[in-house]
Amino acid sequence: MGTYSAAAAGVAALLALPRPAPGRGLVAAAVLISLMPDLDALSLLAGPEAFLVLHGVLLHGLALVPLLALCCLPLFRLFRPLRQAGTPPGSWARVWLFCCGLLCLHLWLDAVTPWGIKLLAPFSGERWCGNAVSCLDPLMLLMPLAGIVLSVRRRSARPARWALVWLVCYPCLGLAYDAFLEQSCRADFAAQGRHIGRLAVLPDVFVPGVRRVVYEEDLPKMTTLVCAEGLLAPGHFYGPRLCGFTSRELPAKLRASSPLGAAFGDASLLPWTPVPSDRAAAWAEGEHIVLVQNERFGSSIPAVRRFLARFWGDPPAPLRLRLVYRRDAGQQGTPLREELHAPFGSWRFGRTPAPGLDAEPGLR
Repeated sequence: MGTYSAAAAGVAALLALPRPAPGRGLVAAAVLISLMPDLDALSLLAGPEAFLVLHGVLLHGLALVPLLALCCLPLFRLFRPLRQAGTPPGSWARVWLFCCGLLCLHLWLDAVTPWGIKLLAPFSGERWCGNAVSCLDPLMLLMPLAGIVLSVRRRSARPARWALVWLVCYPCLGLAYDAFLEQSCRADFAAQGRHIGRLAVLPDVFVPGVRRVVYEEDLPKMTTLVCAEGLLAPGHFYGPRLCGFTSRELPAKLRASSPLGAAFGDASLLPWTPVPSDRAAAWAEGEHIVLVQNERFGSSIPAVRRFLARFWGDPPAPLRLRLVYRRDAGQQGTPLREELHAPFGSWRFGRTPAPGLDAEPGLR
Protein backbone atom coordinates (compact mmCIF):
# COMPACT_ATOMS: atom_id res chain seq x y z
CA MET A 1 0.00 0.00 0.00
CA GLY A 2 1.13 3.57 -0.59
CA THR A 3 2.98 5.54 2.06
CA TYR A 4 0.16 8.05 2.49
CA SER A 5 -2.45 5.33 2.97
CA ALA A 6 -0.38 3.60 5.66
CA ALA A 7 0.21 6.91 7.47
CA ALA A 8 -3.49 7.83 7.31
CA ALA A 9 -4.42 4.40 8.65
CA GLY A 10 -2.08 4.90 11.62
CA VAL A 11 -3.61 8.27 12.50
CA ALA A 12 -7.12 6.84 12.16
CA ALA A 13 -6.18 4.02 14.54
CA LEU A 14 -4.89 6.57 17.06
CA LEU A 15 -8.07 8.67 16.85
CA ALA A 16 -10.17 5.54 17.29
CA LEU A 17 -8.89 5.05 20.84
CA PRO A 18 -11.36 5.90 23.64
CA ARG A 19 -9.67 8.97 25.12
CA PRO A 20 -9.27 12.71 24.45
CA ALA A 21 -7.78 13.94 21.20
CA PRO A 22 -4.01 13.30 21.05
CA GLY A 23 -1.40 15.98 20.64
CA ARG A 24 0.83 16.54 17.64
CA GLY A 25 3.70 14.57 19.15
CA LEU A 26 1.59 11.46 19.56
CA VAL A 27 0.21 11.80 16.03
CA ALA A 28 3.77 12.04 14.70
CA ALA A 29 4.73 8.94 16.68
CA ALA A 30 1.76 7.01 15.27
CA VAL A 31 2.72 8.00 11.72
CA LEU A 32 6.34 6.97 12.20
CA ILE A 33 5.38 3.61 13.68
CA SER A 34 2.88 2.97 10.89
CA LEU A 35 5.64 3.50 8.33
CA MET A 36 8.30 1.56 10.23
CA PRO A 37 8.04 -1.68 8.14
CA ASP A 38 8.86 0.26 4.99
CA LEU A 39 12.35 0.94 6.31
CA ASP A 40 13.38 -2.21 4.44
CA ALA A 41 13.06 -0.06 1.30
CA LEU A 42 16.46 1.34 2.33
CA SER A 43 17.83 -1.87 0.84
CA LEU A 44 17.71 0.14 -2.39
CA LEU A 45 20.97 1.72 -1.22
CA ALA A 46 22.59 -1.68 -1.77
CA GLY A 47 21.31 -1.77 -5.34
CA PRO A 48 18.14 -2.72 -7.22
CA GLU A 49 18.79 -6.42 -6.85
CA ALA A 50 18.83 -6.11 -3.06
CA PHE A 51 15.64 -4.03 -3.19
CA LEU A 52 13.76 -6.65 -5.21
CA VAL A 53 14.90 -9.38 -2.83
CA LEU A 54 14.51 -7.60 0.53
CA HIS A 55 11.67 -5.07 0.21
CA GLY A 56 8.54 -6.48 1.78
CA VAL A 57 10.60 -9.11 3.59
CA LEU A 58 12.91 -7.84 6.33
CA LEU A 59 10.42 -5.87 8.42
CA HIS A 60 7.19 -7.25 6.96
CA GLY A 61 7.15 -10.58 8.78
CA LEU A 62 4.74 -11.30 11.61
CA ALA A 63 7.54 -12.83 13.65
CA LEU A 64 9.29 -9.47 13.97
CA VAL A 65 6.21 -7.47 14.98
CA PRO A 66 6.66 -7.87 18.80
CA LEU A 67 10.34 -6.91 18.65
CA LEU A 68 9.75 -4.01 16.28
CA ALA A 69 6.93 -2.72 18.50
CA LEU A 70 9.28 -2.84 21.47
CA CYS A 71 11.78 -0.70 19.54
CA CYS A 72 9.01 1.81 18.83
CA LEU A 73 8.15 2.43 22.49
CA PRO A 74 10.60 5.35 22.92
CA LEU A 75 8.61 7.31 20.35
CA PHE A 76 5.70 7.43 22.79
CA ARG A 77 7.71 9.37 25.36
CA LEU A 78 6.11 12.28 23.54
CA PHE A 79 2.88 11.20 25.22
CA ARG A 80 2.50 13.21 28.45
CA PRO A 81 0.87 10.55 30.69
CA LEU A 82 3.77 8.19 30.08
CA ARG A 83 6.29 10.84 31.11
CA GLN A 84 4.70 11.42 34.48
CA ALA A 85 6.30 10.00 37.58
CA GLY A 86 4.86 6.76 38.81
CA THR A 87 3.48 5.60 35.47
CA PRO A 88 2.26 2.03 36.04
CA PRO A 89 3.98 -0.67 33.95
CA GLY A 90 0.59 -1.62 32.51
CA SER A 91 0.53 1.65 30.58
CA TRP A 92 3.65 0.65 28.70
CA ALA A 93 2.14 -2.77 28.00
CA ARG A 94 -0.93 -1.11 26.48
CA VAL A 95 1.26 1.15 24.35
CA TRP A 96 3.25 -1.89 23.21
CA LEU A 97 0.02 -3.63 22.20
CA PHE A 98 -1.05 -0.51 20.31
CA CYS A 99 2.30 -0.46 18.46
CA CYS A 100 1.77 -4.12 17.54
CA GLY A 101 -1.66 -3.19 16.20
CA LEU A 102 -0.25 -0.38 14.05
CA LEU A 103 2.40 -2.66 12.61
CA CYS A 104 -0.10 -5.45 11.90
CA LEU A 105 -2.37 -2.92 10.19
CA HIS A 106 0.52 -1.98 7.89
CA LEU A 107 1.18 -5.63 7.10
CA TRP A 108 -2.49 -6.18 6.31
CA LEU A 109 -2.60 -3.21 3.94
CA ASP A 110 0.48 -4.51 2.11
CA ALA A 111 -0.63 -8.14 2.03
CA VAL A 112 -3.89 -7.38 0.20
CA THR A 113 -2.11 -5.57 -2.66
CA PRO A 114 -0.66 -7.16 -5.82
CA TRP A 115 2.90 -6.53 -4.61
CA GLY A 116 2.36 -8.51 -1.43
CA ILE A 117 4.79 -9.32 1.36
CA LYS A 118 6.58 -12.34 2.73
CA LEU A 119 4.37 -12.55 5.78
CA LEU A 120 6.05 -15.59 7.33
CA ALA A 121 9.63 -14.38 6.87
CA PRO A 122 12.21 -15.45 7.90
CA PHE A 123 10.66 -18.93 8.22
CA SER A 124 9.13 -18.99 4.73
CA GLY A 125 9.96 -17.25 1.46
CA GLU A 126 6.41 -17.40 0.12
CA ARG A 127 5.04 -14.03 -0.98
CA TRP A 128 1.44 -13.35 0.07
CA CYS A 129 -0.37 -11.31 -2.59
CA GLY A 130 -4.03 -10.63 -1.94
CA ASN A 131 -4.65 -8.81 -5.23
CA ALA A 132 -7.72 -7.28 -3.55
CA VAL A 133 -6.89 -3.59 -3.92
CA SER A 134 -4.41 -1.66 -6.00
CA CYS A 135 -1.38 -0.05 -4.38
CA LEU A 136 -2.82 3.24 -5.70
CA ASP A 137 -6.49 2.64 -4.88
CA PRO A 138 -7.88 6.13 -4.02
CA LEU A 139 -10.53 4.72 -1.66
CA MET A 140 -7.82 3.25 0.58
CA LEU A 141 -6.58 6.80 1.18
CA LEU A 142 -9.74 8.92 0.99
CA MET A 143 -11.79 6.90 3.47
CA PRO A 144 -9.18 7.06 6.31
CA LEU A 145 -8.71 10.77 5.61
CA ALA A 146 -12.47 11.32 5.83
CA GLY A 147 -12.57 9.43 9.13
CA ILE A 148 -9.71 11.55 10.49
CA VAL A 149 -11.34 14.84 9.51
CA LEU A 150 -14.73 13.88 10.92
CA SER A 151 -13.22 12.59 14.16
CA VAL A 152 -11.31 15.82 14.70
CA ARG A 153 -14.26 18.06 13.88
CA ARG A 154 -16.80 16.10 15.93
CA ARG A 155 -14.31 15.19 18.65
CA SER A 156 -15.54 11.65 18.39
CA ALA A 157 -13.74 8.36 17.85
CA ARG A 158 -16.62 6.84 15.90
CA PRO A 159 -15.71 8.11 12.38
CA ALA A 160 -12.12 6.89 12.81
CA ARG A 161 -13.41 3.49 13.92
CA TRP A 162 -15.61 3.24 10.85
CA ALA A 163 -12.57 4.11 8.73
CA LEU A 164 -10.71 1.16 10.28
CA VAL A 165 -13.68 -1.09 9.57
CA TRP A 166 -13.50 0.07 5.95
CA LEU A 167 -9.79 -0.76 5.72
CA VAL A 168 -10.59 -4.34 6.75
CA CYS A 169 -13.93 -4.97 5.02
CA TYR A 170 -13.16 -3.32 1.65
CA PRO A 171 -10.15 -5.58 0.89
CA CYS A 172 -12.10 -8.62 2.14
CA LEU A 173 -14.86 -7.86 -0.36
CA GLY A 174 -12.16 -7.54 -3.03
CA LEU A 175 -10.75 -10.94 -2.12
CA ALA A 176 -14.18 -12.56 -2.39
CA TYR A 177 -14.89 -10.80 -5.70
CA ASP A 178 -11.53 -11.86 -7.15
CA ALA A 179 -12.12 -15.49 -6.14
CA PHE A 180 -15.52 -15.43 -7.85
CA LEU A 181 -14.10 -13.88 -11.03
CA GLU A 182 -11.17 -16.31 -11.15
CA GLN A 183 -13.45 -19.31 -10.84
CA SER A 184 -15.78 -17.91 -13.51
CA CYS A 185 -12.92 -17.17 -15.91
CA ARG A 186 -11.46 -20.64 -15.55
CA ALA A 187 -14.88 -22.14 -16.20
CA ASP A 188 -15.32 -19.99 -19.33
CA PHE A 189 -11.88 -20.93 -20.67
CA ALA A 190 -12.48 -24.62 -19.96
CA ALA A 191 -15.78 -24.45 -21.86
CA GLN A 192 -13.85 -23.01 -24.82
CA GLY A 193 -11.38 -25.91 -24.70
CA ARG A 194 -8.42 -23.67 -23.84
CA HIS A 195 -5.58 -24.92 -21.64
CA ILE A 196 -5.00 -22.16 -19.08
CA GLY A 197 -2.12 -22.38 -16.64
CA ARG A 198 -1.51 -19.62 -14.12
CA LEU A 199 -4.28 -17.05 -13.87
CA ALA A 200 -4.61 -13.98 -11.67
CA VAL A 201 -7.42 -11.45 -11.29
CA LEU A 202 -5.87 -8.06 -10.53
CA PRO A 203 -7.31 -4.67 -9.57
CA ASP A 204 -6.97 -1.77 -11.95
CA VAL A 205 -4.21 0.56 -10.87
CA PHE A 206 -6.49 3.59 -10.32
CA VAL A 207 -10.18 2.71 -10.77
CA PRO A 208 -11.75 0.92 -7.76
CA GLY A 209 -13.84 -2.14 -8.52
CA VAL A 210 -12.47 -2.62 -12.05
CA ARG A 211 -10.51 -5.83 -12.56
CA ARG A 212 -8.09 -7.30 -15.09
CA VAL A 213 -7.31 -10.94 -15.75
CA VAL A 214 -3.75 -11.99 -16.59
CA TYR A 215 -3.23 -15.61 -17.62
CA GLU A 216 -0.97 -18.06 -19.40
CA GLU A 217 -2.29 -20.35 -22.13
CA ASP A 218 -0.31 -23.43 -23.12
CA LEU A 219 0.25 -23.82 -26.86
CA PRO A 220 1.99 -26.56 -28.87
CA LYS A 221 5.76 -26.76 -29.29
CA MET A 222 6.63 -25.52 -25.79
CA THR A 223 5.07 -22.12 -26.42
CA THR A 224 3.01 -20.08 -23.99
CA LEU A 225 0.64 -17.22 -24.76
CA VAL A 226 0.41 -14.63 -21.99
CA CYS A 227 -2.60 -12.29 -22.09
CA ALA A 228 -3.91 -9.35 -20.09
CA GLU A 229 -7.54 -8.35 -20.54
CA GLY A 230 -9.82 -5.90 -18.78
CA LEU A 231 -12.64 -7.65 -16.93
CA LEU A 232 -15.86 -5.93 -15.92
CA ALA A 233 -17.72 -9.14 -15.05
CA PRO A 234 -17.41 -12.85 -15.91
CA GLY A 235 -17.30 -13.05 -19.69
CA HIS A 236 -17.43 -9.26 -20.16
CA PHE A 237 -14.06 -7.93 -21.29
CA TYR A 238 -13.12 -4.38 -22.23
CA GLY A 239 -10.14 -2.54 -23.65
CA PRO A 240 -7.39 -4.02 -25.82
CA ARG A 241 -6.32 -7.62 -25.40
CA LEU A 242 -2.58 -7.47 -24.78
CA CYS A 243 -0.83 -10.73 -25.61
CA GLY A 244 2.62 -12.06 -26.30
CA PHE A 245 4.30 -15.39 -27.01
CA THR A 246 7.09 -16.93 -24.98
CA SER A 247 9.03 -20.14 -24.65
CA ARG A 248 8.23 -22.21 -21.58
CA GLU A 249 11.95 -22.49 -20.96
CA LEU A 250 12.48 -18.73 -20.71
CA PRO A 251 11.70 -18.32 -16.97
CA ALA A 252 14.45 -20.77 -16.03
CA LYS A 253 16.82 -19.14 -18.49
CA LEU A 254 16.20 -15.66 -17.10
CA ARG A 255 16.77 -16.86 -13.56
CA ALA A 256 20.02 -18.53 -14.57
CA SER A 257 21.25 -15.60 -16.65
CA SER A 258 22.11 -13.23 -13.79
CA PRO A 259 21.29 -12.47 -10.13
CA LEU A 260 19.20 -9.50 -11.27
CA GLY A 261 17.15 -11.72 -13.57
CA ALA A 262 16.53 -14.16 -10.71
CA ALA A 263 15.50 -11.35 -8.35
CA PHE A 264 13.14 -9.89 -10.93
CA GLY A 265 11.57 -13.29 -11.54
CA ASP A 266 10.95 -13.83 -7.83
CA ALA A 267 9.33 -10.40 -7.46
CA SER A 268 7.19 -10.59 -10.61
CA LEU A 269 3.74 -11.91 -11.35
CA LEU A 270 2.95 -13.17 -14.86
CA PRO A 271 5.00 -10.54 -16.72
CA TRP A 272 4.63 -10.34 -20.47
CA THR A 273 6.99 -9.08 -23.17
CA PRO A 274 5.98 -7.13 -26.26
CA VAL A 275 8.30 -7.25 -29.26
CA PRO A 276 10.68 -4.30 -28.82
CA SER A 277 10.22 -1.47 -31.30
CA ASP A 278 13.98 -1.37 -31.93
CA ARG A 279 14.25 -5.08 -32.75
CA ALA A 280 15.47 -4.46 -36.32
CA ALA A 281 18.15 -2.06 -35.11
CA ALA A 282 19.17 -4.53 -32.43
CA TRP A 283 19.61 -7.32 -34.96
CA ALA A 284 21.64 -4.95 -37.15
CA GLU A 285 23.91 -4.44 -34.15
CA GLY A 286 24.19 -8.19 -33.63
CA GLU A 287 22.06 -8.18 -30.48
CA HIS A 288 18.97 -9.85 -29.10
CA ILE A 289 16.68 -7.90 -26.74
CA VAL A 290 14.36 -9.36 -24.13
CA LEU A 291 11.97 -6.90 -22.49
CA VAL A 292 10.15 -8.36 -19.48
CA GLN A 293 7.65 -6.22 -17.62
CA ASN A 294 5.48 -6.81 -14.61
CA GLU A 295 1.75 -6.73 -15.39
CA ARG A 296 0.92 -6.61 -11.69
CA PHE A 297 0.35 -2.85 -11.62
CA GLY A 298 -1.14 -2.23 -15.07
CA SER A 299 -4.47 -1.05 -16.42
CA SER A 300 -6.69 -2.03 -19.34
CA ILE A 301 -8.47 1.33 -19.54
CA PRO A 302 -7.07 3.17 -22.59
CA ALA A 303 -7.21 6.64 -20.97
CA VAL A 304 -5.43 5.39 -17.86
CA ARG A 305 -2.81 3.59 -19.94
CA ARG A 306 -2.07 6.77 -21.88
CA PHE A 307 -1.69 8.66 -18.61
CA LEU A 308 0.60 6.03 -17.08
CA ALA A 309 2.69 5.84 -20.26
CA ARG A 310 3.95 9.37 -19.54
CA PHE A 311 5.63 8.12 -16.37
CA TRP A 312 6.30 4.41 -16.98
CA GLY A 313 6.85 4.23 -20.75
CA ASP A 314 4.77 2.55 -23.43
CA PRO A 315 3.36 0.01 -22.77
CA PRO A 316 3.02 1.27 -19.20
CA ALA A 317 4.56 -0.87 -16.50
CA PRO A 318 6.34 0.50 -13.42
CA LEU A 319 8.67 -2.49 -13.13
CA ARG A 320 10.46 -3.83 -16.19
CA LEU A 321 13.72 -5.54 -17.02
CA ARG A 322 15.51 -5.14 -20.36
CA LEU A 323 18.21 -7.64 -21.24
CA VAL A 324 20.55 -7.35 -24.21
CA TYR A 325 22.39 -10.41 -25.51
CA ARG A 326 24.79 -11.22 -28.32
CA ARG A 327 22.83 -12.52 -31.31
CA ASP A 328 25.56 -14.89 -32.45
CA ALA A 329 26.04 -16.45 -29.02
CA GLY A 330 23.50 -19.19 -29.63
CA GLN A 331 22.98 -21.08 -26.38
CA GLN A 332 26.25 -19.74 -24.97
CA GLY A 333 25.53 -16.12 -24.04
CA THR A 334 24.89 -14.05 -20.94
CA PRO A 335 23.45 -10.51 -20.96
CA LEU A 336 25.75 -7.85 -22.35
CA ARG A 337 23.62 -5.18 -20.67
CA GLU A 338 20.84 -5.19 -18.11
CA GLU A 339 18.44 -2.32 -17.49
CA LEU A 340 16.00 -2.28 -14.58
CA HIS A 341 13.27 0.37 -14.69
CA ALA A 342 11.25 1.12 -11.56
CA PRO A 343 8.98 4.03 -10.52
CA PHE A 344 11.77 5.60 -8.49
CA GLY A 345 14.60 5.32 -11.01
CA SER A 346 16.45 3.28 -13.61
CA TRP A 347 19.67 1.31 -13.49
CA ARG A 348 21.89 0.08 -16.27
CA PHE A 349 24.55 -2.56 -15.94
CA GLY A 350 27.16 -3.78 -18.38
CA ARG A 351 28.54 -7.31 -18.15
CA THR A 352 31.39 -9.20 -19.73
CA PRO A 353 30.17 -11.92 -22.12
CA ALA A 354 30.40 -15.40 -20.69
CA PRO A 355 28.74 -18.77 -21.34
CA GLY A 356 25.10 -18.71 -20.24
CA LEU A 357 21.78 -17.92 -21.86
CA ASP A 358 20.49 -17.68 -25.39
CA ALA A 359 18.28 -14.67 -26.04
CA GLU A 360 14.86 -14.81 -27.58
CA PRO A 361 12.03 -12.27 -27.33
CA GLY A 362 9.47 -13.69 -24.97
CA LEU A 363 7.73 -13.67 -21.66
CA ARG A 364 8.36 -14.96 -18.19
